Amino acid sequence: MWADLKGKTVMVGGPKDTTVFFFREMARPNGLKDSDYDFQYAGSSGSRYAALKAGAVDAALITDPFDFQAEQDGFTKPDAMVPKYVNARNYGYSAHVVRSDWAKEHPDQVDQVCSRLLQGDQLDA
Repeated sequence: MWADLKGKTVMVGGPKDTTVFFFREMARPNGLKDSDYDFQYAGSSGSRYAALKAGAVDAALITDPFDFQAEQDGFTKPDAMVPKYVNARNYGYSAHVVRSDWAKEHPDQVDQVCSRLLQGDQLDA
């Protein structure tokens, strides 16, 4: 599957977008050199999927819900990025959000969650 991308055009978010990093993290271990494919750019997953669907590119790095839609539309997903290629060892990608009014009312719970997250980070290091 990965070898089929040799000489093809892959759509990612932009020249310095994280999708370039993500794609290369998957392509390199599967035998593709950076020079084996060309990138085209479109900022959003929706735009990248539209280009793929229209046949303007051979492959695209897309996120949900477009990846699910692509599979339903008959496109093949060559691999799963997380955790096989992109994980806590090579990319920090978590976000935790709480309403400020709730956090002010529950400082002990906020401290507990933050402490446990830090403990988890130390275990994975």
